Amino acid sequence: MKKKVIYYNNNDCNPFVRIILRSVFLVDEIKVDFVRKNNCKFVFKKRHLYWEDLIKKLSEVALSTKIFEEGEMIFELKSLVKNKEKVDKAITTIVKYLYTEGSVRDEERFIEKWEEFYGKKGKVNLKMGTNINAVNYNETATYLKLFAIQKESMKHMENATATLLETIPCEVNTIADIGSGPGLVNQYIPYYYDVLAVDINQEILRQNRRKTCIGDILDLPLQDKSVDMTISCDVLEHIEPDKLNRAVSELKRVSKKYIYIQVPHDEILRYGIAKCPNCGNIWHVNFHKNKFTLDILKRYEDNEWKISQINYTGEVKNEIDNPEIYAKIEKDNLNIFRVENFDCPECGTASTTINLDKLEEMERYDCLQDNNKEIVPKYSEIAVLFERRSKSKRKYQAQAVKDIIGNEKLLYKNNQIDFTKRFMTKAIYTGKEQIPVFFEGSSKIEYVKGGIYILGNEIPWVGIAFPFVIAENEITIEGECQTELEITIVGIDKNEQEFVETKLFISKGNFSYKHKMSLKWKEHSTFLKIYFSRDFILSNLKVERKEYREYYFIKKNDVDRDHYSLIREDMLFRYYISEQGVAFESKNGIIKIG
Repeated sequence: MKKKVIYYNNNDCNPFVRIILRSVFLVDEIKVDFVRKNNCKFVFKKRHLYWEDLIKKLSEVALSTKIFEEGEMIFELKSLVKNKEKVDKAITTIVKYLYTEGSVRDEERFIEKWEEFYGKKGKVNLKMGTNINAVNYNETATYLKLFAIQKESMKHMENATATLLETIPCEVNTIADIGSGPGLVNQYIPYYYDVLAVDINQEILRQNRRKTCIGDILDLPLQDKSVDMTISCDVLEHIEPDKLNRAVSELKRVSKKYIYIQVPHDEILRYGIAKCPNCGNIWHVNFHKNKFTLDILKRYEDNEWKISQINYTGEVKNEIDNPEIYAKIEKDNLNIFRVENFDCPECGTASTTINLDKLEEMERYDCLQDNNKEIVPKYSEIAVLFERRSKSKRKYQAQAVKDIIGNEKLLYKNNQIDFTKRFMTKAIYTGKEQIPVFFEGSSKIEYVKGGIYILGNEIPWVGIAFPFVIAENEITIEGECQTELEITIVGIDKNEQEFVETKLFISKGNFSYKHKMSLKWKEHSTFLKIYFSRDFILSNLKVERKEYREYYFIKKNDVDRDHYSLIREDMLFRYYISEQGVAFESKNGIIKIG
């Protein structure tokens, strides 16, 4: 048997590319292995041909029929082998054999040689028998109802699936989708990956487009190292807590190379607990039993498996960070429930809210006790990619922050806008992004060396909104005026009526004034208006706080991909960018797009 090794160093060498190249060399009865390595090239007739370029071209074709439509591509492939006239037939035969049902009679010698080199198609090594746990099986009837109800409103799953597709390592061929459900995730995995859908209920599996197998994550019907990658998307939160280790161990056992675990991120379980007004049954409407954070997922690292990539994905929700309220409800066993209109799994009666007014009172009291409560952006899903430890270390490349931020975007602090640097206005940012928002109001602005030159009209004003309660915090306004200036700081009450906070009388020249905001801001919006009597230059506006966070903001239209990545501690952190864009808290690391 002749062998050839193709070295590559990019992420485009997917199964389709490997199948095409292996089909080409099949005409000369050469078995091809692919090895990831730096500086990959081979010499053919005294000319250099970089495999990365050829692999990239093939990955962009995606369908075998298009290879024949592009004359240059098929000519280049034929130049790799001696039996050039057989290349077309070899590609057609192998692609038909691998991706269509039934037998392929034409050119059976190509198929025989393929099976000799690479094994039979779709072969998964199964073990005899599997045990199905009763707890999760009995919940499947409700799952089927939820899938039917929520099918049109599962944007978080669509976003999370997009993240998964960008995460699958290119060297993967076979994937086991554990707890696949009706195939909401695997239906989007490209056809050239060999995917097996596994679930505990045959009725759920019927809706899958992939080949299926009944199995339980606690006792998978697969032999050791039978697939390249196992994926488990929104499954582990349903497993009983004392059986989690066993479930993860099974994912590790059947995978040769990679494990992908996706779960709800930092979920407040009590938030989804319902109570039946008829029989008194208390249950989580999605049967979630576990909470996951990155620290919790890191516990599943061991001597054999390590985390190489962390994804934050799903939807970004902006909410006040107050888990202690629900912790108190749980600890004191308070009769407070906020979930309604979910059918009880015991008697079928719809759930109702109970003592919701007490919950609202607790939330108001909590905000009054801590005026620094912030509305923070929070991803709905977190996912980690585990890989088997090896001597070789995967290296990630990243661009510098300045390459992403550019000249017209600025590193913000959420308590300050530095107008001496270029910034973006309301058209880009909103208060939900945890960045101060600047409104031009009824004025016009020009960028000048010392900040922004604000030009007024009949009733000139500009506006600022901070993403936190500013009561009793000290606000600083800095700038320059050519004549005497009067500034009036105005707030907006809950009835959308203006109230005057203070007036500042400023002499000609540079100025820096501080003012402590009154308690009335606890009850009102964090949006303030600044009226001014003369044109002036505004250099800086900030609120003095003991702590502040720094954020980068990337708008969807600024990038041509769905994610940006951050490298920390030799791990790749990837963040999904929603349609509206999102602000990300900056920590030590380097940002890149893609």
